[in-house]
Amino acid sequence: MSGLKVRTFFMKKSQLFISLLLLIILITACCEKKEDLRIKEAREVITGLLNNQHIAGFSITVIKDGELIWSEGFGYADLENKTQVDPEKSMFRIGSVSKMITAIGAAKLYQNGQLNLKANVRKYVPYFPEKKYPFTVEQVASHMSGIRHYSGDPKEYYNKRRYTSVKQSLEVFMNDSLQFKPGDRYLYSSFGYNTMSAIIEGASGQTYIEYLSDAIFNPLGMNHTTFDYSDSIIIGRTGHYEFDSASNKIINAEFVDNSYKWAGGGLLSSSFDLANLAWAWHSNQIVTDSIKQLFITNKRLNNGEPTNYGFGWAIYSDLDIPSYGHGGTAVGGKGTVRVFPDYDMVIGITINNWKVGYRDELNEIVKLFIQ
Repeated sequence: MSGLKVRTFFMKKSQLFISLLLLIILITACCEKKEDLRIKEAREVITGLLNNQHIAGFSITVIKDGELIWSEGFGYADLENKTQVDPEKSMFRIGSVSKMITAIGAAKLYQNGQLNLKANVRKYVPYFPEKKYPFTVEQVASHMSGIRHYSGDPKEYYNKRRYTSVKQSLEVFMNDSLQFKPGDRYLYSSFGYNTMSAIIEGASGQTYIEYLSDAIFNPLGMNHTTFDYSDSIIIGRTGHYEFDSASNKIINAEFVDNSYKWAGGGLLSSSFDLANLAWAWHSNQIVTDSIKQLFITNKRLNNGEPTNYGFGWAIYSDLDIPSYGHGGTAVGGKGTVRVFPDYDMVIGITINNWKVGYRDELNEIVKLFIQ
């Protein structure tokens, strides 16, 4: 090959390489622009939500295909000190999302052979009083045991007493009669999940707090998930707020001590921790797929009627896209976890106002990210 032909050959190769490189840069820029547009639109949805419902602070984290797509805080974690929300470090009251976390702990015990879901609860909690009907661990986990929910007495929900152990906290309800024969009805029960924490203690040989820390929080690096100790300094804990329509102002929510319901609704977490926990669960990093499927399968009553709940996981059809997860409300805070298995996507949301709703906004955000 002559020198001229060689130069021509390499010039053509160089031009082809440059063209391919420019094409890759163009495609990458377009993808980044598209992703930025999604986030921009989602921000607008959330900003409207904060303004319309007078929300002090909001945090959201989205993971898709194992990649952190978006994690951002809005507004203030602490209004008095004007501390802005940090999606990774700001810890909100997550209410009943605590049940989901408790169920994940139970799933790990089940996988390790330490927990029999079909066993009588008194096998693990011998101090729980005998009732007219025996009931099993799985009936408690699926809200079919007959254990009651809150009584309706405001003093019970706004409990201000400090409980020093799970056993002591069960005194609130364990001497009451069952509401029905186990399996005959579905009755959502935070006190049922308090019982789950006692079951976990009996099965693991640790306190509920120690077990969750050792089995879930520490291995997954959940450094901003903890128990809402009212008497402790917790770096990163947000304020707890509600909107007062009479004064047209955001005010402090009433004081409560959530030690009476750690497992049912007493944990603090960040949207970042919740989304990462949900992804670890979805991707079978915590338990095997078969055990995961057992826990997220829609359970049925004795008559065959579905409950739209598994073991600690709600089965949702309220959005345009099927999902499972858990929502939660506590005095001064809300939390949401959604898993969209068909799209390999999870979302964690935390808010420090509690009398708010955001189903439509969540639906808009979900549709933006699954496109």
